[in-house]
Amino acid sequence: MATSGPLVLVVGGTGRTGKSIVTGLLKHGKFRVAVLTRPVSANKPYIKELAAKGVEIRIGDISTDGHAKLVEILQGVDVLISAIYAGLIHDQRKLFAAAKDVNPNVRVVPDDWATYTPRGIRQLADDKYAIHDYIEELGLPHTYIDVGWWMQITVPGKVPGFELDTAWTFYGDGDKKFAVTDLNHIGDFVARIIEDPRTLNQWVYIWEDELTQAEAWATATRVLGSGWLQETVQVSADELLQRATEFRAKYRENPDLTSLYGLAVAEYAYSIHIRGDNNIATAKAAGALDARELYPDIRVSTFEEFLRRVHGKREENS
Repeated sequence: MATSGPLVLVVGGTGRTGKSIVTGLLKHGKFRVAVLTRPVSANKPYIKELAAKGVEIRIGDISTDGHAKLVEILQGVDVLISAIYAGLIHDQRKLFAAAKDVNPNVRVVPDDWATYTPRGIRQLADDKYAIHDYIEELGLPHTYIDVGWWMQITVPGKVPGFELDTAWTFYGDGDKKFAVTDLNHIGDFVARIIEDPRTLNQWVYIWEDELTQAEAWATATRVLGSGWLQETVQVSADELLQRATEFRAKYRENPDLTSLYGLAVAEYAYSIHIRGDNNIATAKAAGALDARELYPDIRVSTFEEFLRRVHGKREENS
């Protein structure tokens, strides 16, 4: 890790996206890197591994710490990246207010890391847009980063550690193109984005491939064989809307993580597979910068290459 250069603090650096970001920053070698972790996690093996690599470990909890403590935590930070879990989205207000008081020129990257959806379609996206509005009210320099859908969960249960029950569902006709990214490559792009003056006060879209759900499942069959797919359920657009309506009522009555998760699953599926929001052309039309155009030297993978790599499958013509 660099011993000089801007100091980047990653909040949520022990989560899946956060780990990818930290790895990319360390590999890039031009930043000093710090991670904020809660007191209960300070002695976990991964934190000790980071410290051994030269990452500065700062202790705190944005959900419980007051303004003075957050100001203390943010001392010396040049770039503040949030990769928190969904339940803490609104607590970012405290974090960015403290950042403003510490250094009004700090570049902030809020917790987005998802698919593109216009306002008014997904509750979780609207919660994130509300944080964008707050950042701009504060006048903080910023960069918003979305990453499409993870390749790891594009087909059901075929990547170790990503076995999701909900992933066995086929939505609508499966004919809408959507952008996908290998979770492990996100940090490679982030390291370039946060040092690039072209991305200041901009929205950047990271992606590696585009395909429909039908194409994704056909690719998995080609790579893994005809027996890879278990029994599936097909869900129509009307059924998805009904699910979203039911979970939205539950969330408004009791905004806990269970109701938010159910609502998010239904709204993600509707946005991606029925409306067709999550593709690079739609995102660019809405104002996003294309990360692949900005950094053509970063090597990307197709979804098929990703599956073959994960499962140790050689190319058919090799």
